[in-house]
Amino acid sequence: MLRDLSVSALIFFITVVASATTTTINFDSPTCPNLNGSLTGIFGGINWGSSPWGCEIAGAPTDTTISVSWNRQVTQATFSFTAPSVLVSLNAGTSSGSGALTISTDAGETTARTLSSGAAALIATNFVKPATVVTVKYTNGWYLELDNITYSTTPAVSIAIAPTSASIAVNTTQQFTATVQNCGTNCGVNWSMTAGTGSINQSGLFTAPNAVETDTVTVQAQADLTKKATATINVTNSAPPVSISISPTGVTLPTTGTQQFTASVQNCGSNCGVYWSVTQGTGTITQSGLFTAPSTSESDTVQVQAQADMSKTASAVVTVNQVLAPAITATSIQIQLQANEPVTWLVTSGAGSITSTGLFAEPYGTPPEMTTVVATSTADPTKSTSFTITVQPK
Repeated sequence: MLRDLSVSALIFFITVVASATTTTINFDSPTCPNLNGSLTGIFGGINWGSSPWGCEIAGAPTDTTISVSWNRQVTQATFSFTAPSVLVSLNAGTSSGSGALTISTDAGETTARTLSSGAAALIATNFVKPATVVTVKYTNGWYLELDNITYSTTPAVSIAIAPTSASIAVNTTQQFTATVQNCGTNCGVNWSMTAGTGSINQSGLFTAPNAVETDTVTVQAQADLTKKATATINVTNSAPPVSISISPTGVTLPTTGTQQFTASVQNCGSNCGVYWSVTQGTGTITQSGLFTAPSTSESDTVQVQAQADMSKTASAVVTVNQVLAPAITATSIQIQLQANEPVTWLVTSGAGSITSTGLFAEPYGTPPEMTTVVATSTADPTKSTSFTITVQPK
């Protein structure tokens, strides 16, 4: 049976942790869009702005692949991630002389390295905070070369509440749950009332006041306090009435056949059980809703009753038809046979043939012969009868 159960569990939030996506830009695959020219706009998930970045092949000993550098004499420039990200590492080198490299983010993290002419070095930033803007400073100006920029992006925190609305009686309770996504290790939530005089605890259990009103519950993600979700509660004078329905509401069965019925009970609180019974006919039904038809044709009525309010019932009608062995008559002395119900026709002996509609064809030019035709009920293949046709020679 199906029940519309009221929830009383104290689970108040569900966490969904998304893995960070790591991206490395090597400027070779895909290829930097403007080799030996300015790199502007968005490439590789980074907004390079309008200047002074450019793509080039520095050559040995710094980097023999495409890298990014400054295309004019500056000592500082920025780029921005299209979504808050953690700068993990990059390769940095200088094609002439030496200088001090400083990399910082708007999340407050900084790393520094002294570069000398030669092969590019891998710099692991050890940054852990998502940032948007990265500032690169290099004292030796445009001789800086950057490659294999690796960054990690984690989707933004989000939160949802369920249910988003409810209607309950005064002085009753309603359990709410919250789902927090992309919250890392801090997936807690804060529950509060933002409208009305009801109350809610930190397990998400709302208690309605002793007054008819509309209340609002708010849940807040601890990982990002700007992310919230709300639900509206309509507090009424009384609880909605119990209701019950049955499925299916009508069915036709052969004798001794079975049918599974289900019931759905609404507004039943903690008592959502049902009672099954046969109120008309000689069929039987179990307390799980399984009906068994009797061995005779009749019309039965199945009833289901809500335990929460025994005045609430639902009914279904079962029509029981006895399946008999098919009776066969010939419409003419020649070939057409009929049955009183749908059957499958078959010639089991003799030289004749028969179609699916009972059209018998006499063999041509054969001596007198007995042909046996069998008709089998399609409703109950165990029921069949036979018919003998004597075919006279032409």
